[in-house]
Amino acid sequence: IGIARALYYDPEILVFDEATSSLDNITEQAVMDALHNVGEKKTVIIVAHRITTVKKCDQIFILENGEITGAGGYQDLMNSSDVFREMVQVSD
Repeated sequence: IGIARALYYDPEILVFDEATSSLDNITEQAVMDALHNVGEKKTVIIVAHRITTVKKCDQIFILENGEITGAGGYQDLMNSSDVFREMVQVSD
């Protein structure tokens, strides 16, 4: 309901903080696909711990102890960030 409400008001920037954390994988994928379509016209910021949630994001930022320690697309981070690679391996 919160996601639908946010989209209804049609803001330029959308911020979702763990918005899909309580969803099953199929529903999460449907929501992420919808956000990807909306994101082509808007700025969408997603805060998430699940790798599946951020996999298709244009930019992913790795935060450690309050500092950005990595940034890039999924494949860029797989190649450059030990922390990100470890997170992906643990989630598989």
